[in-house]
Amino acid sequence: ERICQELKLPDKVAPLFLLCLGYPDQEVAIKPRLPKEEILKEDYYEDENQAEIIEKYNQEVKEYYIKRTKGEIKETWTHRSGHALSAKKRYNVGECFRKRGLGNK
Repeated sequence: ERICQELKLPDKVAPLFLLCLGYPDQEVAIKPRLPKEEILKEDYYEDENQAEIIEKYNQEVKEYYIKRTKGEIKETWTHRSGHALSAKKRYNVGECFRKRGLGNK
């Protein structure tokens, strides 16, 4: 709600994501990204190679974090994502959307 007020958003407008832009104060490696074929699906949802793609990506991300944190973080992408999604409940998001005139009252 504070973000909506700060940005002076009208009714029926709500932010879904916020993106912070800036420059790091140190040299950092670029974090690996999921391959395009796993993110972009055209015409139908193809998941034939999904397990292999995710496993490879898990290892890339794990190696990235081990190197970046000098071994302090050794988790895979699926582990870190699962923890992030379950660690913080965002109950007020639905309420905020309803107040802005989006969704059921």
